[in-house]
Amino acid sequence: MMRMHSKPGLNFATLASLVRRHVAVLLAVLSLGVFGCRTADVQPGKPQFDTDIKILEPAYAMRRPKDTPWYANMQVLLDEKPVDEKDLETKINEGKPTVRKNTEELLQEIENKIDEQRKGNERWSIISVQCGRGKKPNEIHFDAEVGLTKLYTRRPAIAISGVPMDICIAKLCRESEVQDAQPKGHNPLVNYDKQNVSAYDAIEAILKSNGFDSKYSDTSYKLTYKAQDYASRKEFVDAVTTAVLAKGQTLNGVKSALIVSPHVKDPTKTGTDTKTSTETKTADTVPVKDSKDQPKDAPKESKDNKDSKKAKVVDNSEIGTVDLPVPPPPKEKPQDKR
Repeated sequence: MMRMHSKPGLNFATLASLVRRHVAVLLAVLSLGVFGCRTADVQPGKPQFDTDIKILEPAYAMRRPKDTPWYANMQVLLDEKPVDEKDLETKINEGKPTVRKNTEELLQEIENKIDEQRKGNERWSIISVQCGRGKKPNEIHFDAEVGLTKLYTRRPAIAISGVPMDICIAKLCRESEVQDAQPKGHNPLVNYDKQNVSAYDAIEAILKSNGFDSKYSDTSYKLTYKAQDYASRKEFVDAVTTAVLAKGQTLNGVKSALIVSPHVKDPTKTGTDTKTSTETKTADTVPVKDSKDQPKDAPKESKDNKDSKKAKVVDNSEIGTVDLPVPPPPKEKPQDKR
């Protein structure tokens, strides 16, 4: 007798198995949606560090007929004393392109000499350089900062989404070869997305926006040199090169660190004091100078005299100022003694 086999129905065991499969798939999708968004993508920087180079306003001095110093081609040399500030500015602008070109050549010479003596696979780079007029008009100052390459190099992008701050800072420090020390307690989630940014800039922005301060140890060193302190161009270039390489070697062997601490407001600086001082200032308030600073019989400065301010010009031979002649104040008439 032939037996007829009917298609089995959907029993309880089969239904439970299907439910478990669908639940597993749903949980997997939800986990990707919730936890997958917590990312910290820190892209690597360029292999060649781009130094930030800034040429400041040119130094200027009176031209010396003899014994011209080696740095004179990086100054605007004046043959005659300027009449006023406007005349001085005009002469500086005329000589600025030539001075800039000569300054760039000096910086390139220093860079080439440093590259010749550098070893491969070092942790440091020249972060920034600026050269130009110092505190006195004739002085030429060279300033440089040597720092960790991975901390200060600009990266194509740093994207952080929903990551706790301590993990975020730890990752950025690890990518930068810096040890981090962070306090326990407040640990907000971080959302940060920037392009063409360094790890240093990202750390500073994240900490500041969440109420924390940063303190760095042995991540960079600054150098300052004055051209007038050296007798020749070669002596100046050798001194700068030696100092930069020495600081770089220090960074190669030192343990760089970042200490994070909660921001503490200065109790002496409050918004109430600032607001009060602003409100009490009115249009009728006129500053009055101390009578000791202003003699009673001193002549008032006329408008023409204000326009022709002194133009300070420093000679290369000595540090001093050459002031334009100003008419002396009128003498007091002697009073009759009675």
